[in-house]
Amino acid sequence: MATLALTAVGTAIGGPIGGAIGGLLGRTLDSQILGSDSRSGPRLEELAVSTSSYGSPIAQQFGTMRSVGSIIWATDLVETSERSGGKGRPSVTTYNYSTSFAVSLSSRPIHGIGRIWANGNLLRGASGDLKSPGLFRIHQGYGDQIPDPLISAAEGAHAPAFRGTAYVVFEDLALADFGNRIPALSFEIFADTQPFTLTDIVNSSSGNDHTQATLRGIRGFTNSGGSLIGALDLIDNAVPLAVDAGKASLTVQNAPQFEQAAPKLPAPVASMDGNGAINLGGQALNRTERQKTEPIAVRYYDVERDYQLGLQRPTGRANPGPERTLELPAATTPDEARRIANAASRRQASKRVVLRWNITEISDAISPGKLVTVPGFDGKWLITSWEWREIGVELELEPVRPDFSDTFLGEAGASSKPQDVLFPPTSLRAFELPWDGIGTADEARVYAAASSVDQHWAGAALFSEANSELIPIATAARTQPVSGRLIASRQPGQALFLDRNAALEVHLDSPDMQFPPSSTEIIANGRARILVGDEIVQYLDATQVDVDTWRLQGLLRGRGGTEHAAVGIHEIGTLVTFLDDTLTRLPSHLSGGTNPLSIAAIGRGDNSPVSAVVENRGASLRPIAPVHPKTKVQTDGGIVVSWTRRARGAWEWLDGVDVPLVEEVERYCIGIGPTGQPNQLWVRNEPQIVLTSSMLNPFPGQAIWVQQIGRHAKSHPLFLTISPS
Repeated sequence: MATLALTAVGTAIGGPIGGAIGGLLGRTLDSQILGSDSRSGPRLEELAVSTSSYGSPIAQQFGTMRSVGSIIWATDLVETSERSGGKGRPSVTTYNYSTSFAVSLSSRPIHGIGRIWANGNLLRGASGDLKSPGLFRIHQGYGDQIPDPLISAAEGAHAPAFRGTAYVVFEDLALADFGNRIPALSFEIFADTQPFTLTDIVNSSSGNDHTQATLRGIRGFTNSGGSLIGALDLIDNAVPLAVDAGKASLTVQNAPQFEQAAPKLPAPVASMDGNGAINLGGQALNRTERQKTEPIAVRYYDVERDYQLGLQRPTGRANPGPERTLELPAATTPDEARRIANAASRRQASKRVVLRWNITEISDAISPGKLVTVPGFDGKWLITSWEWREIGVELELEPVRPDFSDTFLGEAGASSKPQDVLFPPTSLRAFELPWDGIGTADEARVYAAASSVDQHWAGAALFSEANSELIPIATAARTQPVSGRLIASRQPGQALFLDRNAALEVHLDSPDMQFPPSSTEIIANGRARILVGDEIVQYLDATQVDVDTWRLQGLLRGRGGTEHAAVGIHEIGTLVTFLDDTLTRLPSHLSGGTNPLSIAAIGRGDNSPVSAVVENRGASLRPIAPVHPKTKVQTDGGIVVSWTRRARGAWEWLDGVDVPLVEEVERYCIGIGPTGQPNQLWVRNEPQIVLTSSMLNPFPGQAIWVQQIGRHAKSHPLFLTISPS
């Protein structure tokens, strides 16, 4: 209910609000503020589809709102393909699509953008992170904004700047998460840096600077291209206004509350009724019948449900007949919406009583929008209008009741909100492993262990780094390998037996990770393996000590031919990775070579590529060092040295059967002296060598060792014996 200073002409033009503004025609307000009056407001739209049609108005946004916007520029879809598989696996080509487009949001400047929803899920979180790959830019809509660089590149000199329009640009937005289509978008818009007032709404349409009304409980408002009359009328239903058009400019204030002071009206004077007859009493009280649609339900955008549509009904028993619904394009809480519904219904009931009171003159204390008391009547009354008559001034008043609308709370109802999670940064480790006997022996096994600090990591694209260029090589799935670091150093150990007392303490990268259980049977089958530095270790027991700390006890070390690493010390911080199918297989060409090779990962939570050097290159194709050295001294001072062959991929020792050769031929390199710069080398095709005294005498007290020669590399050396002094 608006409190208006009506003029005879203005009243006839457009009802209460229309009358107030109509009274200023030809004076200070331009004709742009005229328009049709809709008491119920435009029907609120579901936040579902971003439109793209000519002639659609661009709404003005105030405060904090959620809006779908309109697509104002777009490119064609860009197709990219990625092939995976090969070398014994089926080749699969995957096609992905991206696009670039601009969406207008407001026909007045805005402060910024918060969350963005795509098909109901979060595309941009509250911290500004995009959940799908792409770039995002905001143009605030000021009069001096320049064209977006992407639009300029596409349109050239004719690129529009869309000045006066706030809009956003998505560049190369990946569409894989949306069925390769532009999703239905809606945006959380921060239109003002401070809580907005009615001044912002009125000034944006009329330039009026005499607005002093506050908007209790309304956090955002959308003016969808309608007139100022319509906007004020909608707001008046939620926040009662006092509009005075009796002076040089339009003045809008909050309607007075029941608690405010109220002067007493003078006694009435005679007046003339509508038929020209003199009314000696100077007053008239009219009552209308109670309307069946008197209670008013409020439909609004619920801030507690991510601005989804909400509906609050006034407290009390519903009247029979149709329900009147106020379509309020405002963002508010359920409590405030219930208060608005209660207050609107209370005011609607007050409108059934109209008192006309005739006086000889008015003043600032007795004028439209003021509370008064009336001789002979209880309570307080609100002056809604005045009009000059032939005999005095006729006031029109309505009763004002105390406001108890705050005593009833609203209920938002259940809501399923999309979870706003920050994609964590990627952690990356890359390494080559000895062949495990599965598949062909000539194909290198290079892996990436890509993971993160929690379960919300969404995978990453993997690249090889060459000459400052990133070359795509694989995609790491969101299933994370179990990975962490040693929190206590580990001393050298034997690779000959299962040490039930030996243990490792590991701090995992994420509390969501855990080591699988183990047993002697599992160890015998070659599982429960971890990579500690360059050493493969199997464990018997896994115990969780803390949220992200585990103790692995009962260790079988130096597995897969990594005995050379078992004799070293593993320092605190040494990387630990569980070896299973969650690792990402990388192309075999990354194996071997002498120069360090790095790979990179880029996930959704990474601002820049995460790099890791490939560890233990060549391990897949390197023969395993022989074992079980034996020395037999000859009578002439010479020695016969022998050893036992091992083979890549031979995890099991089979009784009565030699391990497979795997290499093309069986060859060994036997050296004496330092392994890096031996004093003498011999090559044999069988696992033994006879060293005569004449061969040994030049090198007394020198170490003798052997390496197996494979088709791709040599094994690590096995110490055999010391030459006689």
